[in-house]
Amino acid sequence: MQSYTIQNAKENEENKFLGGYITGMHPYPDRSYISISMKDGTQTIYIMIFKKCGFGNRKYDNPTVKIVMDAFEKGIPITCIYTQGQMANVMHCVYTNFSVDYSKNEEKEETEDTSLNDNDENKYEQLELPI
Repeated sequence: MQSYTIQNAKENEENKFLGGYITGMHPYPDRSYISISMKDGTQTIYIMIFKKCGFGNRKYDNPTVKIVMDAFEKGIPITCIYTQGQMANVMHCVYTNFSVDYSKNEEKEETEDTSLNDNDENKYEQLELPI
């Protein structure tokens, strides 16, 4: 997908709106941010997501990090708004619909044969269902 510029950015910055699949995840355990890569048309862009939010003594874990990591792990698309600055692209907000992944599972379960014989009972008892 091609990104769109949002007309509310500060001087020397551009806010961008982009949706699609995360093509790469870089967790950087020794840094204060993670980085993801996404396709913007024909080029790849890298977006930083800070691990902490807030100011001073009131910092807390950034919930965006968990959402992005889960979306990448499950292979579902995200929509994000990030600031395209001179030095780096920084994520401001993100949205994903985790039910996309679950609807695929539901379709698969509906098409499976539901008749059981004695040998198949244990196989079905061990299945984990999505929460």
